[in-house]
Amino acid sequence: MWPHFSNLIHRSWQLFLTGQGTTNLGFISVYTIPFYSAIIAGFFILVLRGKSEMIAHGKRSVGLLFGAAVMGNVLWFGPILSWELIKTTYNDHAQLVERVGRMNSERVGLQQSNQALEQENAQLKSQLAQQQTKHPGGPGSLKEHGGTGDSIGWTRTFGNESKLRIRKGLGDLINEGTPIRDKAPFWIGDAPPEFKAQWNAWTAKVETFLMANYDAAEVTKFHSLDDPTNSWTGKLHAEIGDLESLMDQISHQP
Repeated sequence: MWPHFSNLIHRSWQLFLTGQGTTNLGFISVYTIPFYSAIIAGFFILVLRGKSEMIAHGKRSVGLLFGAAVMGNVLWFGPILSWELIKTTYNDHAQLVERVGRMNSERVGLQQSNQALEQENAQLKSQLAQQQTKHPGGPGSLKEHGGTGDSIGWTRTFGNESKLRIRKGLGDLINEGTPIRDKAPFWIGDAPPEFKAQWNAWTAKVETFLMANYDAAEVTKFHSLDDPTNSWTGKLHAEIGDLESLMDQISHQP
């Protein structure tokens, strides 16, 4: 609470200074010069007329002028600074409401995406069950690959010629994506246009390859690695790691 309140005060003070056309040093200088002038005048009175006259002069003039100056500044600058604090608090609240609304929209979008993925998962399980019914124990069945009917442990099988062709295709994509990964930005958000164009062209090749040699589920899994909360470096490491995993699966197939 206190750090946020301190931040509001700081922002209000900066807006106040901007409205006065000055800075912290400029605002303080207005009061520093009269203060030093009063000290110098008191010193001259002390030297020329003595200590008693200096004290009398201080009671008679300095105290009255100081009180009037403080009251005048409070009456003039107090409402201005208060108004800036009110505006800053209101704008901060409005921005907070906007952020909450945006986060709620993103939450709804994530829920819808999750529902779509659950439906697709259910469809894949249904297709897999139908395949097992038609070809029990055959190539691509869960039983052959050590899976169970409760999870998608199925791995697509390929002939020797297809394995060599797919391994070569995966290797080419990995080799092409590695230089892009090595120069990927370390931040989250927008990337330089030149890098973004290379990444888009590479991912399009990957998606075309996966659709031609695997299925839509593999493309969906590759799409899921494009996490907006992850850095570009993290995305590229995950995407290339997915291709390396597919290569390992083919290598271990009999």
